[in-house]
Amino acid sequence: MRKLEIRDPIPARAGMTPGRKWGQTSSFGSFVLGILDLFRMARTARGNRRLSKFESRASRLILPGALLLVLATPALRAAAPRVYARVDADTAIYPGDDIVYSVVVEGGARPGKIDVSSLAAYNPRPGGTQTLMQTINDRTMLSHETKYVITAGSPGTMQLPGVTVVVDGQTQTTNAVEVTVSRPGSTDQIVLELSVTPARCYVGQPLVMTAKWTATARVREASFEVPVFQSDDFYIEDLTERPVGQSLRQILIHSIPVTMTEDRQLVRGMEALVGTFRKVVIPKRSGRLRLDPFQVSANVAVRREPTGDFFNPYRLVLQRVQVQSNAVELEVQPLPETGKPPEFYGLVGRYTITAAAAPTQVSVGDPITLTIRIGGNPYLKPVQWPALEQVPELAAQFRIPAEKASPSFEAGTKVFTQTLRANSDQVTQIPALPLAYFDPEQGKYVVARTQPIPLEVAPTKVLTNQDMQGTVSSAGGARDSSRVQAIRQGLSANYYGPEVLENQAFSVLSLVRRPVHAVLWALPLTGLLASVAVKWAGRTSPESRARQRRRRAAGTALTHLQRVSAAAPGQRHELLLSALKTYIGDRFGRVAASLTAQDCGQAIVDATGDAATARKYQGLIDACEAAHYASAGEDIGPDQVQTALDLIQAVEKAVPRRPADAARASSATRVGQAGPTSYLLLLALCLALGPVTKAVASSLPRDQLYGVLQEAGSVFQQANAAADPDAAGPLYDKAILLYEKLIDQGGLRNAKLYYNLANAYLLRGLGDAGRGGPQEASDLGRAILNYRRAARLDRSDVNIQKNLAFARSQRVDQVQVSAERRVLQTLLFWHYDFALPTKSLLAALLLGALCVALTLIVWRGRGVAPSVTAAVAGVLFVSFSLSILVETRQQARTRWGVITVAQVVARQGDGPNYPPSFQDPLHAGTEFELLERRGRWLHLRLSDGSDAWICDDAAGLV
Repeated sequence: MRKLEIRDPIPARAGMTPGRKWGQTSSFGSFVLGILDLFRMARTARGNRRLSKFESRASRLILPGALLLVLATPALRAAAPRVYARVDADTAIYPGDDIVYSVVVEGGARPGKIDVSSLAAYNPRPGGTQTLMQTINDRTMLSHETKYVITAGSPGTMQLPGVTVVVDGQTQTTNAVEVTVSRPGSTDQIVLELSVTPARCYVGQPLVMTAKWTATARVREASFEVPVFQSDDFYIEDLTERPVGQSLRQILIHSIPVTMTEDRQLVRGMEALVGTFRKVVIPKRSGRLRLDPFQVSANVAVRREPTGDFFNPYRLVLQRVQVQSNAVELEVQPLPETGKPPEFYGLVGRYTITAAAAPTQVSVGDPITLTIRIGGNPYLKPVQWPALEQVPELAAQFRIPAEKASPSFEAGTKVFTQTLRANSDQVTQIPALPLAYFDPEQGKYVVARTQPIPLEVAPTKVLTNQDMQGTVSSAGGARDSSRVQAIRQGLSANYYGPEVLENQAFSVLSLVRRPVHAVLWALPLTGLLASVAVKWAGRTSPESRARQRRRRAAGTALTHLQRVSAAAPGQRHELLLSALKTYIGDRFGRVAASLTAQDCGQAIVDATGDAATARKYQGLIDACEAAHYASAGEDIGPDQVQTALDLIQAVEKAVPRRPADAARASSATRVGQAGPTSYLLLLALCLALGPVTKAVASSLPRDQLYGVLQEAGSVFQQANAAADPDAAGPLYDKAILLYEKLIDQGGLRNAKLYYNLANAYLLRGLGDAGRGGPQEASDLGRAILNYRRAARLDRSDVNIQKNLAFARSQRVDQVQVSAERRVLQTLLFWHYDFALPTKSLLAALLLGALCVALTLIVWRGRGVAPSVTAAVAGVLFVSFSLSILVETRQQARTRWGVITVAQVVARQGDGPNYPPSFQDPLHAGTEFELLERRGRWLHLRLSDGSDAWICDDAAGLV
């Protein structure tokens, strides 16, 4: 038996511990050798005729047996998959380099769970998977490879332990891998600097760490090692200010995102690449803390050498080097306990606080927008909302809402906005607001305060609970109910029925899926297609073609006679003769080329019995033949053409057949030709629109959804019936949470559900305003946002439009709509007023009417009523289909939004350093069209055509 060599498909490489060779100790090699010997025996047995009869019969069984064994080989091989680990290391590995670590499973089985926790020290990240099929020595192997990216450590040997892999329910452990990390050289062409300010600090004080590297040579494949990012002595945070430079590059260092700024500068008279990144480091403990040097490993160009290539005469010779920076020592002191103010919550450093309010001339209960700006420090993340409730004078004289708007960052400050309402006309100012922090330079706690803001508050009527309930005061006077009447006239009630749980996420494919739509268009369409198919099949038979030939005879003759009048005088006799004979041949089923004048006259006599018409017809043919064969014959002029036309019409009238049959047949034929194509194009246009939105999968069963809806409706009714306004607010909050649960977890997109949610937001704000308390502007913004979402699904709901109009009337900003848009909305009212489900239903109805009218035309010809019906239905169907197409595409490409915070300063660009776009900030409820999203900034356009930029957390998208 010959020796079979089976090589390992994965050669051993640098840094890899090879596994067992398949051909060395595996019994699978012997199994394959046995199969090959069986094949050899079979060939020998068939070629040797001197074998015995028994041996010949046995040899015939060898090939089938060998085939079965070969077919069984993959199963045997898959029963024992091979699992091992390897490292791709084609080049030398240096500290900080990324290494591809692969887990390979051979034998066709797919790996299950792979536990790489043993490699946690090397920061493993997923690197993708791939499936390989290799054929070696006529053997095909399937392997699955899962890759991870790890980071090389310090110079020396890295011992990568094995990882556990679950394959076919069994847990296996891969081999260990050794990786050699080379020590790079050094160079003076890269200089590193590490600085932290200040060096003497306190626990919790934000320090700005700056890492700078300068390279005067060309650098490739730079990797960074920053030990402080892995230190347990510091918190690592980002600066509030965005980095500025010629080039910004995002990299990961020890899983921490870093924004690298790279600039070209002159250093010692040479052009150099200067890279910088900054981070905030916050000491966790006191004592002497050390920031170890950070290191950069890179390929640096050391020289150029010739290549002999005309186009690329030189190439750079690169050398791997490693450079480290200086270390930084910090002296961290603990915060003192003496003199700590009660308002202190951990701010360390210098901070400033300012406040402004608008308007300052108000009546009792009118909203006052208070803007607080805190700055003076490059790190503003730990700055919290000012505790306005803890300022006694402010809490006593103003209503302060419990919900806070999200702060924003503008020009190096953190901006907080809040709406206040004065309780009485005795209020004269907004008191000073405190900010406590520890000043490291002074070594003591400081409380900074804003300047008081003067106010002029005029008295006004404050509605009481009795006013809100419609009762008369104890004094017997009539109540001032104008505000209450406006609210009652402007708002409609909620929906509580099961229709709220219907998912209205619109799709044009609902024309196919919904039974009502399918009945409206599918049955008429089926009848039309069947009618066209029957007519089309009838046209292909010989009898049908003969009938069509007879019916078209007069029309064909008329076309030929028109050509006679336009032809040259010498050709008219030939064309007229051909027209006369062709008519007789088509009309009576004869061959036109073989007809004589006598044959034509006899055919007319046989069909009509009119001998006089037959003689005239025969005489006209004789005249044409005479002019054709005799040059002196009579010329053919308009009189002869008119005579031929009169004779053909006389024959048509004399034939025992209704005159309308020909037109009806011709019409049916034309419909049979154009009907399927034109109609299928219309249907394709409708179905090509595709779904506009995809419903979110519901994680709640139907009965649970209905239970949540009932609970939300009950809580909402309790809030409306609550006599105590303070008790109504939490009930509205609970109803809002339940409605949002139906939307988020239930995956429902229903106009009535969004309408109920908007009512809850609006009534919560109106309840506060009716008591003379703060009407939270964010509630108004969220109410308009959800009304818009409801109107997007169903614009025909009168209650939605009514409540939306009332909510818009409560806004601070009243932006005018352009005149051009108002004109379009008036002219194309059916496009702007009808909702998508309504337009789809009308389109299905019109499509059915069009199909019915076309079916009547197919069978009965072009009557007045079917033709008018088909024309009107077709035009309206195309109009509604185009309206659906335009609206669906607009919804897919255009996003609308509503400002949901109390106020936001709109900028002229996507950053806080750009100047404002308007004199005043935009307030809650202002609607806009989203033009572009760039990072955390939204580019918007208002209804009057003006555009601006705002932060994305200040608005919600419809």
